[in-house]
Amino acid sequence: MHLASAQRLFGLDLLRAAAVICVFLNHFEFSSKGILARLFANYGWFGVDLFFVLSGFLIGGQLFGKLAQGAVFSMPEFYFRRLARTLPNYFAVLLVFYVLWPEKPLGAAEPLWRYTFFLQNFAPLKVFFSSWSLCVEEHFYLVFPLIAMAAWRRSGSLGLYKIIRDGAIAVLVFEVCLRAAIWSVIRPDLKSSIDEAYQSYFTWIYYFTPTRFDGITMGVLLGALSAFEKEAWIRCVSRPWFWAVLGLVLVAAGAGINHLSIFGLQSQKQFGFFGSTLSFTFFALGFACWIFPACRLQTAPHWTIQWGIGGIARLSFAIYLLNVPVLHFMKPISAHLGIDPGGGLSLLVSFGVLVVAAWVLYRGIERPALHLRDRLWNRQPSFAGPKTS
Repeated sequence: MHLASAQRLFGLDLLRAAAVICVFLNHFEFSSKGILARLFANYGWFGVDLFFVLSGFLIGGQLFGKLAQGAVFSMPEFYFRRLARTLPNYFAVLLVFYVLWPEKPLGAAEPLWRYTFFLQNFAPLKVFFSSWSLCVEEHFYLVFPLIAMAAWRRSGSLGLYKIIRDGAIAVLVFEVCLRAAIWSVIRPDLKSSIDEAYQSYFTWIYYFTPTRFDGITMGVLLGALSAFEKEAWIRCVSRPWFWAVLGLVLVAAGAGINHLSIFGLQSQKQFGFFGSTLSFTFFALGFACWIFPACRLQTAPHWTIQWGIGGIARLSFAIYLLNVPVLHFMKPISAHLGIDPGGGLSLLVSFGVLVVAAWVLYRGIERPALHLRDRLWNRQPSFAGPKTS
C-alpha cells in the first residue's frame, strides 16, 4: 500500500493522539511519585519528537508525491497552505498569553517580536515555553522546499531519493556532533544548581532549532521512500511487527541513555554527555520505525475507537497549543474546589476542559481558516495523506 492512496489512516491518527497525550501528561504536575507519574514526568516530552517525525513524513510525502507523479510543485502554494494551517491558531493562543496570563503577560516577560517571527527558541523561554517546537517546524517549512527543489533540479526524480537518503545520514551525524560541541561548551553537568543546568540545557540543546532536526529528517526520508521507492516501501509496510518491535527497542535505548545521563545521577551530574547528544537520534530512529506499522493500520477495530482517536488527532494542534495555559488556570481552580491539583481527578477534569477548549479553537478559528485557505487556493495537493499540524 502506498500512502498516497489513503485518505486518512487510523495508524497515523493513533501516533498523533499518543504524541499529544504524552505532551499533556508531561506538563501535568503529578503529586504522586508512582511509576506512571515518573514515567510521563521524565519522558512524556518525547511526544514532541514523535510529532517531528510525523510532520517530516507528511510534509515530505506531499512534496515528493507531487514530484514522483510529474506534477508541478508550487512554492507559493506550499508556503501559503502551511502558514494558513499554523498561524491562525498560534496567534490566537499567543493573544491569551499576551493579555490573560496572570503572573506576568508575555509582552512584559519576553519581547513579543520574538514570538511574532518564531525566534523565541533562540533565547531562554519564560512564558509560552511549549511554542519552541512550532519554531522548529516553521524553520523547517521555510528551508525544506528550497533544499528539496534545488536537489530535484540538480538530479531529477531518479536521483532525488539518493540525495535525500545520503543527506539524512549526514544530518543525523551532524546533529550529534553539533549537540556534542555545544554540550562541551556549556557543560550543564557542571552547573552549580539544577536551575542553571536546566536553563543552559534547554536553551542551547533541547529548544534550539539547529540541534533538533533528527526527527523531521527521518520523517522526510520516509516520505521520500514512499514516493520514489514504492516496492521497498510496500515491503517495509508489510512487516509491521518487525518495525514495531525495532522501534520499541530504539525508543527504549534512547530512554535508557537519557535516564542514566540526566535523571539517574545526582546534583553535579545532570544532563550528561550521552543523554544530551545521542538520545534524540535514538528517539527519531525508533519513531520512524513506527511509521511503517502505522501506515499498515488503516482502520480501528471499532468505530468508537476510530471516533475517539480520530477526534483527539484532529484536535491535536489545538490541544498542543492550549495544554500549558489550561493546566496553569486549572491548578488554582482544582485547589479552590478541594481537589488535589496533582491527583487523578484533577488530571481527568483538566484533560476534559482541554479537549473542550481545543474543540472551540478548532471550530472557531482553525477549521474556518482551513476552509478559507482552500477557497482562496483551490488547487488540492496531490498527496492525499492525513492532515498535518
